[in-house]
Amino acid sequence: MKVKLRTGETAEVNASYGARLIEQGEARLLPQEKRSIRPAEAKPAEAKPAEPKRREKETAEKPAGETH
Repeated sequence: MKVKLRTGETAEVNASYGARLIEQGEARLLPQEKRSIRPAEAKPAEAKPAEPKRREKETAEKPAGETH
């Protein structure tokens, strides 16, 4: 993406860095770039298991009260 820096220079930066510069007020998006940016499509969040399955299996196999 092309941005115009506060110093007046134009720079080609990646999207995440450009967004950070714009949020901080260090740069603004050039007019021709505004047309090319599309809003991100909403994707459902993937459910991730909190613990690996082997941990659950290890704790299930140990008898209560026994320590290793």
